Amino acid sequence: MKFVSAIALLGLVAQVTVAGRCPVPPASSASSQSSAPAYSSTPAYSASAPTTDAVPTSAPTPAYTSAAESTAAATSSAVSVPPSSTGSDYTTAVPSSVPSGVFQVKAADLDRAVPARVGDGNCSARPTECASNARALSAINKALQKYNITRRSEAVAILSLMAQESADWMFNINHYPEPGRPGQGTRNMMFYNFVEEYAKSLHPEQANALLGAGGEPSDSTKNAVRELVLNDDDSFASGFWFLTHKASSFYNNPAKLIEGSEASFEDYIVNGIGTSMSDTRRQYWNVFNSIITA
Repeated sequence: MKFVSAIALLGLVAQVTVAGRCPVPPASSASSQSSAPAYSSTPAYSASAPTTDAVPTSAPTPAYTSAAESTAAATSSAVSVPPSSTGSDYTTAVPSSVPSGVFQVKAADLDRAVPARVGDGNCSARPTECASNARALSAINKALQKYNITRRSEAVAILSLMAQESADWMFNINHYPEPGRPGQGTRNMMFYNFVEEYAKSLHPEQANALLGAGGEPSDSTKNAVRELVLNDDDSFASGFWFLTHKASSFYNNPAKLIEGSEASFEDYIVNGIGTSMSDTRRQYWNVFNSIITA
């Protein structure tokens, strides 16, 4: 596949409007597949680059990042990719002992794929949610070990999806339609039912204490349960949890998420997570597929 420059692509993608994403039921009836879509039929983030940490007040139109973010990414000298040995953030991001065969992402590759989050991450607009690539890399590589991701194609699929859903690590919770869907979030931007299941699997005592005797939780309870998995390690691992637990027929299956196959990625979007393919998702996948190396 012809190498696609992430920086050049930003200018193109900023002009693309978000296609409607009506959830599509998964084709498989296997119990390991999700019975409801994991993702919203509308975007999770704001169109305009917020100047404060307040909830956005308008519906999104750009597909990738805001126009302001795209311009900053294209013109900032921080976009140049540092050597993988530069800076303590990079030397500590990859654990010293990695099980044989587990895929790991290189710092320089992530910076090329997500240039808006190089260095300090250009996070002043949303400081309580936004993460730099250095922060993301550490959590991502831990998650790849935790869920035993050995195939590059799986890493590319999940990373491109999380980058798109979170607007390049800018958002960690849903903000649209305003004031946001209660309980929806993580970098994977999962609906609350999956967030609750994920939180219970990782933090059962805290989650059960918040949920009490059962019944439909209040909006504030949903948000409190979501808070349990918004830390970097859990949030950046959420996409890999979904692959291995809710769409497991795609995990470590040589007939699924085939290396370098855009059609296989679309199959995962439609029949794995249960939503529709879009130009935005396709463009993100092409960037990550072109840049992330084994």
